[in-house]
Amino acid sequence: SKKWYEAARPIDADCRRAWAACVEAFDGDQSAASSALYKIRGGRLVVGAPAAPAAPSAPSPPRGARSGGRGAAVRDPRIPPVGTTIYKKDRHGKTLAEAVVREDGIEYAGTAYKSPSAAGLAASIAIGGAKTAVDGYAFWGLK
Repeated sequence: SKKWYEAARPIDADCRRAWAACVEAFDGDQSAASSALYKIRGGRLVVGAPAAPAAPSAPSPPRGARSGGRGAAVRDPRIPPVGTTIYKKDRHGKTLAEAVVREDGIEYAGTAYKSPSAAGLAASIAIGGAKTAVDGYAFWGLK
């Protein structure tokens, strides 16, 4: 009778010997041998010769960046130009917090943040507001 790994697809003699050695190491427990092989292969049970290594891919753009026509990062259109001061105002128009847009993010109270949400959270905590995640675009009135 065929073993489950033989029924799945034909395998070569070397692989069969390796499997037999693994099962023997686990005192005949095929389930334990399969689990061990699964962990060794990084979550993929590969039967047969190892695959050729993948070709290196181009580095991915920074998180939140959008690629332009030639792979250049494009600024989020909701963020105003560099140097612009953005404000958090209450419903009466009183300014509660202000920050400056920088090339690499938002500067609030002398600290640079990578996103409007990070700066918004810092400002929210400083003015006694929410201490949980903040939608930075809504917080700064950029939506």
